[in-house]
Amino acid sequence: MDDAVELSWGARCLGLAFFSLSIFSVALGAVLLLVRRWPNPWCGCHVCRAYLTGSWAKEFTNLADWYAHLLRESPTGTVQVHVLGCTVTANPANVEYMLKTRFDNFPKGRRFAALLGDLLGGGIFNFDSKFCAAADVLPDGTYVDGESRVMYHPYAMGRMPSIWGADYEKFRPDRWLTGPGGSFALVNLYKYPVFQAGLRVCLGKELAITEMKAVGVAVVKAFDVDVVGENGRRGWAPTFVPGLTASISGGLPVRIKRASMQTAE
Repeated sequence: MDDAVELSWGARCLGLAFFSLSIFSVALGAVLLLVRRWPNPWCGCHVCRAYLTGSWAKEFTNLADWYAHLLRESPTGTVQVHVLGCTVTANPANVEYMLKTRFDNFPKGRRFAALLGDLLGGGIFNFDSKFCAAADVLPDGTYVDGESRVMYHPYAMGRMPSIWGADYEKFRPDRWLTGPGGSFALVNLYKYPVFQAGLRVCLGKELAITEMKAVGVAVVKAFDVDVVGENGRRGWAPTFVPGLTASISGGLPVRIKRASMQTAE
């Protein structure tokens, strides 16, 4: 026979207090974790304010162009997004400092090191984002907190008047043909660390695009590819996600079927 046991008033109060304390501890832990991951959520500088409110999107279609604009406007070629704990630079002196002078203080970070080491080897140009191991000061005077993210921005560096001059938008391979008799003259490799060949010329990019074209031709010849869009809607235009690299929101939904012999021919 089970006897119901009624807790005393004091025991009930103690249980309620313990439960409330547990909820408070969990909530406090969540807040502390958020603050740790979001170093300065209350920053009111114009960069952070524009980032948080999304007002930058009124003039720019993606973050890469907005960052490039900020870096062009910055006297040092460096900006800090405090709410992200991130420093972004397009200053060649800073890039050289990160990749050469103080390379040991700007590792990829533990979470990337093993993966990048296995997949890409030990090269220094595998990824443009690094983590400052210990607090440091970049050559342009920018202070960087320890364990914060530091990025050099190749997209912006290819569009900086301070690096290439007022005609930075023009395709001019002769920029590098300034040696005797118009021969090639090597310049600072940290001006554009992706590939030292100008704004729109990169052998790696051209090879990748050629491979994409080859695959595209093979697929189009063998299959009928119908872009169906979200929820099967036709006439749907892909939406690019703002960021440092181009991607499509939700991917590109398509319907594929093998082409008939008549179509393939």
